[in-house]
Amino acid sequence: KQWYQRRVRVVHLSLNLSTATDAVIKKYLSDCLKDLQKNHRDLQSKYESDISKSQGEIKSLQENLIQLKTQLQGGERAKELELNEQSAILKEQMQKERDAAA
Repeated sequence: KQWYQRRVRVVHLSLNLSTATDAVIKKYLSDCLKDLQKNHRDLQSKYESDISKSQGEIKSLQENLIQLKTQLQGGERAKELELNEQSAILKEQMQKERDAAA
């Protein structure tokens, strides 16, 4: 019934076979190994570079966060002082009004 939903995957494999000596095979495998080692070193270097860059960015962001928190706390403290000052002024005015009414 649902034959149209099945996917068929066909793999085509083509081999090029030729005669070789042990020395040729060893050389080929040695070259493959050198390529893999070089790729590994390149990837390792890129990975370490990316890690170092990311750590620098994280440190910078943490410093910015600390600075912003400090600014926020300073702003909150300034607001608190301003409110206390306004409260003191209002209390003084109310006291003057009470004194004047009495």
